[in-house]
Amino acid sequence: MTVQLKKHKMFIIFRTLLILIHLLYSLRLIIYNSCLIVHRKCIGYWYKKNPKIEIEMLVHSMNKLRKLPEHVVILGEKKDCIKDSIQIISWCITLGIPFISFYGRKDFLSQHENALKQEFAVRRPELMEYVNWSQLHIPRKENGIKGSNTVIRILLPCKNSGKGGVVLLTQHLAEAVITKNLKIEEVNENFICEKMTLKGIPDPDLALIHGHICSTYGFLPWHIRTTGFVTLPKCHNVSVKDFIWILKKYSKREQRYGE
Repeated sequence: MTVQLKKHKMFIIFRTLLILIHLLYSLRLIIYNSCLIVHRKCIGYWYKKNPKIEIEMLVHSMNKLRKLPEHVVILGEKKDCIKDSIQIISWCITLGIPFISFYGRKDFLSQHENALKQEFAVRRPELMEYVNWSQLHIPRKENGIKGSNTVIRILLPCKNSGKGGVVLLTQHLAEAVITKNLKIEEVNENFICEKMTLKGIPDPDLALIHGHICSTYGFLPWHIRTTGFVTLPKCHNVSVKDFIWILKKYSKREQRYGE
């Protein structure tokens, strides 16, 4: 009985310690997140009053980066994502990043396409002329934004954009093999990758996950192997410092596949 009593007491002591540690850690997180939210609001207010500071910070940081992404993807499905997306679009325009794509489950971003455009027009009307809104299946025009460092193309694919492309390619390959215009031996990984590549649009380099769920949100599977994924801060109002930190992290990464 004495041994069992000692074990029971030890169990109670350790359990109490674990509960206290958990409470202290939770309290620390609450204080940290509260301070972070206040800090972000102050920074956001300061940048709103002084928009030139954002531009200066981006340009200054760009000169120190080894490389910049050509195609940024934003993954998310909450309405809070729209506000942060507008900020990211404006920063990409400043840096000359030519492509941004949006992915969300249940066609969230496709359904909120008009809301995104209207909100962008209200918040950043001076940048509207630098934005080209389009769908994935629309081919890139020769007299459009090709070769321009100031106009950004924003892609808003639906959830079936990738599935439709796979089905259509499969049908074309089957017909080509049946009509003997293509040999089965010629169909390999490189051949499929070449056919699935969107004309005039580079594969995504950097994907930004918005929200608490770490998900690909319908992101095209053949792009995952060439894309670096970064989770945005859990609190809203992503700051320019967060974006610069992400770009620095991306710049230091070495792409192993596709080189």
